[in-house]
Amino acid sequence: MKRFFVFLVLLTAPAVCFSNTKDTSQDIKFPQTVFSQQDSVCINRLSASSEYDESDSLGTALFRVIFELLLFQNLSVYYDEYPFADGNNYITYAAGPDEAYGKPWRYTIETGAFYYPHTKTVGNCTRLEGTIWHFFGPVFDNQVFKKTDEDFFYGYFNLGGQYYLFQTNPLSVSFFVQWAHVYGKIKNDGIGFGFILKSFIARKLLLEYRFYASDFSSDEDKKGLEYDPDSIIENNLEAGIMLADGIELFLGWKVQQNGFTQIQCSAASIGLKKHF
Repeated sequence: MKRFFVFLVLLTAPAVCFSNTKDTSQDIKFPQTVFSQQDSVCINRLSASSEYDESDSLGTALFRVIFELLLFQNLSVYYDEYPFADGNNYITYAAGPDEAYGKPWRYTIETGAFYYPHTKTVGNCTRLEGTIWHFFGPVFDNQVFKKTDEDFFYGYFNLGGQYYLFQTNPLSVSFFVQWAHVYGKIKNDGIGFGFILKSFIARKLLLEYRFYASDFSSDEDKKGLEYDPDSIIENNLEAGIMLADGIELFLGWKVQQNGFTQIQCSAASIGLKKHF
């Protein structure tokens, strides 16, 4: 009997122990990461910013490669005595200074007359432009205007420099910035800028296009005016032929939008250029 009682106690003890054991599985809490809508927006912004930085870096690297290639091309530019001298190309290329390839500088002096039939205005344009070293140099020009049917005279003088983007015989492109001064019946100072396209397209034949825009300071009321009274915008297209010894005869067509006179009109021009 005693043995049976001991056996009964041993048999029921585990059940009692487990029944009195507290279930702590629900009390164990693991850290959870909860993402709010604001966090999602931040993550998206970071992702977009990373993609933008990558594309921006790629764009910067591409711009740098193009800039260095154009700079290398400009530094290798040399000029013959004048366009089509002895039948040669005007622009040649060399890795270093070599008189056989020409000189690293060039200049052109131009003077010509023009006539605006719409306003009965005649005038003269005189220019000096060139490169003092491979790809940059001066751009000076002076234009005078005189109406044939009234006492009206004015002119503007521009003094500045140009920088070539690239130079080849079929096409050369340069940009320029100038100080602009208007004198005569109209007086003002401002800044001018534009670009020049040159093409030595065939033997003895030259083409040139110039775009010029200037901005002047003025207190004049602009209301009711068709054109900005503080600006002059001009387009010039010239076709020339080499005569001899660096002398070029050209015919041109120019369109000017003049804010001072509130007139936009066209003119024909003719003149000579000396290349050296």
